[in-house]
Amino acid sequence: MMKRIVIRVGDIFCADIKGKFKRYFQYIGLDYEELNSQVIRVFKTHYPVDAAVDLKEVVKDEVDFHVHVVIRAGFHYNYWEKVGNVPFKEKADALFRATDDFARGPWDPLVKVSSRWYVWRMNEPMVFVGRLNEETRKADIGLVWDPGSVFKRMETGYFPGPLIE
Repeated sequence: MMKRIVIRVGDIFCADIKGKFKRYFQYIGLDYEELNSQVIRVFKTHYPVDAAVDLKEVVKDEVDFHVHVVIRAGFHYNYWEKVGNVPFKEKADALFRATDDFARGPWDPLVKVSSRWYVWRMNEPMVFVGRLNEETRKADIGLVWDPGSVFKRMETGYFPGPLIE
Protein backbone atom coordinates (compact mmCIF):
# COMPACT_ATOMS: atom_id res chain seq x y z
CA MET A 1 0.00 0.00 0.00
CA MET A 2 1.27 3.46 -0.96
CA LYS A 3 2.46 5.58 1.95
CA ARG A 4 0.54 8.85 2.25
CA ILE A 5 2.61 12.01 2.03
CA VAL A 6 1.53 15.48 3.09
CA ILE A 7 3.41 18.26 1.32
CA ARG A 8 3.72 21.73 2.85
CA VAL A 9 5.74 24.81 1.94
CA GLY A 10 9.19 24.45 3.48
CA ASP A 11 9.36 20.67 3.14
CA ILE A 12 12.82 19.35 2.30
CA PHE A 13 13.34 16.34 0.04
CA CYS A 14 16.44 14.28 -0.63
CA ALA A 15 17.28 12.53 -3.90
CA ASP A 16 19.84 9.72 -3.80
CA ILE A 17 21.53 10.08 -7.17
CA LYS A 18 22.19 6.43 -8.09
CA GLY A 19 24.27 5.81 -4.96
CA LYS A 20 26.89 8.39 -6.03
CA PHE A 21 25.73 11.44 -4.03
CA LYS A 22 22.66 13.14 -2.53
CA ARG A 23 20.92 16.35 -3.57
CA TYR A 24 18.38 18.30 -1.56
CA PHE A 25 15.51 20.53 -2.59
CA GLN A 26 12.84 22.57 -0.86
CA TYR A 27 9.21 23.12 -1.83
CA ILE A 28 8.68 26.91 -1.93
CA GLY A 29 5.10 27.32 -3.16
CA LEU A 30 2.59 27.18 -5.99
CA ASP A 31 3.01 29.25 -9.14
CA TYR A 32 -0.45 30.39 -10.19
CA GLU A 33 1.00 31.69 -13.46
CA GLU A 34 2.14 28.18 -14.53
CA LEU A 35 -0.80 25.80 -14.00
CA ASN A 36 -0.84 26.25 -10.20
CA SER A 37 2.18 23.96 -10.18
CA GLN A 38 4.53 23.26 -7.31
CA VAL A 39 7.88 25.03 -7.42
CA ILE A 40 11.03 23.71 -5.81
CA ARG A 41 14.49 25.14 -5.35
CA VAL A 42 17.31 22.64 -5.79
CA PHE A 43 20.46 23.33 -3.81
CA LYS A 44 23.90 23.25 -5.40
CA THR A 45 25.87 21.04 -3.00
CA HIS A 46 26.34 17.34 -3.76
CA TYR A 47 26.51 15.47 -0.44
CA PRO A 48 28.09 12.05 0.13
CA VAL A 49 25.42 9.33 0.30
CA ASP A 50 26.22 8.50 3.93
CA ALA A 51 26.50 12.14 5.12
CA ALA A 52 24.41 13.30 8.06
CA VAL A 53 23.20 16.81 7.24
CA ASP A 54 21.63 19.65 9.17
CA LEU A 55 18.62 20.79 7.14
CA LYS A 56 18.96 24.34 8.47
CA GLU A 57 22.41 24.42 6.86
CA VAL A 58 21.14 22.84 3.64
CA VAL A 59 18.69 25.72 3.02
CA LYS A 60 21.53 28.26 3.41
CA ASP A 61 23.23 26.71 0.38
CA GLU A 62 23.28 28.43 -3.01
CA VAL A 63 20.32 27.54 -5.23
CA ASP A 64 21.29 25.62 -8.36
CA PHE A 65 17.93 25.95 -10.11
CA HIS A 66 14.18 26.38 -9.64
CA VAL A 67 11.68 24.11 -11.35
CA HIS A 68 7.96 23.36 -11.59
CA VAL A 69 7.27 19.69 -10.78
CA VAL A 70 4.64 17.44 -9.20
CA ILE A 71 6.49 16.50 -6.01
CA ARG A 72 4.12 13.67 -5.07
CA ALA A 73 4.82 11.90 -8.38
CA GLY A 74 8.57 11.97 -7.71
CA PHE A 75 7.94 10.53 -4.25
CA HIS A 76 5.65 7.84 -5.74
CA TYR A 77 8.31 6.78 -8.29
CA ASN A 78 11.07 6.78 -5.65
CA TYR A 79 13.07 9.65 -7.12
CA TRP A 80 13.18 11.37 -3.71
CA GLU A 81 12.01 11.16 -0.13
CA LYS A 82 10.75 13.73 2.32
CA VAL A 83 13.31 14.36 5.10
CA GLY A 84 11.97 17.34 7.05
CA ASN A 85 10.76 20.92 6.98
CA VAL A 86 12.51 24.26 7.37
CA PRO A 87 10.11 27.21 7.23
CA PHE A 88 10.28 29.16 3.96
CA LYS A 89 8.96 32.66 4.53
CA GLU A 90 10.93 34.81 2.11
CA LYS A 91 9.67 35.87 -1.31
CA ALA A 92 10.78 33.41 -3.97
CA ASP A 93 13.28 35.00 -6.37
CA ALA A 94 12.79 32.41 -9.10
CA LEU A 95 12.79 33.79 -12.64
CA PHE A 96 11.23 31.60 -15.33
CA ARG A 97 11.05 31.76 -19.10
CA ALA A 98 8.86 30.16 -21.75
CA THR A 99 8.36 30.64 -25.46
CA ASP A 100 5.43 30.36 -27.84
CA ASP A 101 7.68 28.06 -29.87
CA PHE A 102 7.23 25.36 -27.21
CA ALA A 103 3.77 24.77 -28.71
CA ARG A 104 5.14 21.91 -30.81
CA GLY A 105 7.40 20.75 -27.97
CA PRO A 106 10.58 22.05 -26.33
CA TRP A 107 12.67 19.72 -28.47
CA ASP A 108 11.18 20.80 -31.80
CA PRO A 109 14.01 20.39 -34.33
CA LEU A 110 12.50 23.09 -36.56
CA VAL A 111 13.02 25.89 -34.02
CA LYS A 112 16.54 26.39 -32.63
CA VAL A 113 16.39 30.06 -31.58
CA SER A 114 13.17 31.75 -30.56
CA SER A 115 12.30 35.43 -30.65
CA ARG A 116 9.01 34.83 -28.81
CA TRP A 117 10.10 34.56 -25.15
CA TYR A 118 8.15 35.47 -22.02
CA VAL A 119 9.61 35.80 -18.52
CA TRP A 120 7.96 35.91 -15.09
CA ARG A 121 8.54 35.55 -11.39
CA MET A 122 6.39 33.21 -9.32
CA ASN A 123 2.78 34.39 -9.21
CA GLU A 124 3.48 37.48 -11.29
CA PRO A 125 2.22 38.04 -14.84
CA MET A 126 4.31 36.89 -17.79
CA VAL A 127 6.07 39.68 -19.68
CA PHE A 128 6.90 39.38 -23.38
CA VAL A 129 10.62 40.06 -23.98
CA GLY A 130 11.12 38.72 -27.52
CA ARG A 131 14.74 37.56 -27.81
CA LEU A 132 16.64 36.58 -24.69
CA ASN A 133 19.30 38.87 -23.29
CA GLU A 134 22.08 38.04 -20.82
CA GLU A 135 19.78 38.25 -17.78
CA THR A 136 16.72 36.47 -19.20
CA ARG A 137 18.85 33.66 -20.65
CA LYS A 138 19.72 32.71 -17.03
CA ALA A 139 16.01 32.22 -16.19
CA ASP A 140 14.91 28.64 -15.57
CA ILE A 141 12.67 26.97 -18.15
CA GLY A 142 9.12 27.47 -16.85
CA LEU A 143 7.57 24.22 -18.01
CA VAL A 144 6.10 21.75 -15.54
CA TRP A 145 8.75 19.02 -15.75
CA ASP A 146 8.24 15.35 -15.03
CA PRO A 147 10.08 14.00 -11.93
CA GLY A 148 12.39 11.85 -14.05
CA SER A 149 13.66 14.88 -15.95
CA VAL A 150 14.17 16.83 -12.71
CA PHE A 151 16.11 13.86 -11.30
CA LYS A 152 18.22 13.77 -14.49
CA ARG A 153 19.02 17.47 -14.11
CA MET A 154 20.04 16.92 -10.48
CA GLU A 155 22.32 14.12 -11.69
CA THR A 156 23.86 15.69 -14.81
CA GLY A 157 23.16 19.42 -14.57
CA TYR A 158 20.98 19.34 -17.71
CA PHE A 159 17.44 18.44 -18.65
CA PRO A 160 17.32 15.58 -21.16
CA GLY A 161 17.14 16.60 -24.81
CA PRO A 162 18.11 19.83 -26.58
CA LEU A 163 16.22 23.01 -25.73
CA ILE A 164 15.38 26.15 -27.70
CA GLU A 165 17.59 29.20 -27.07
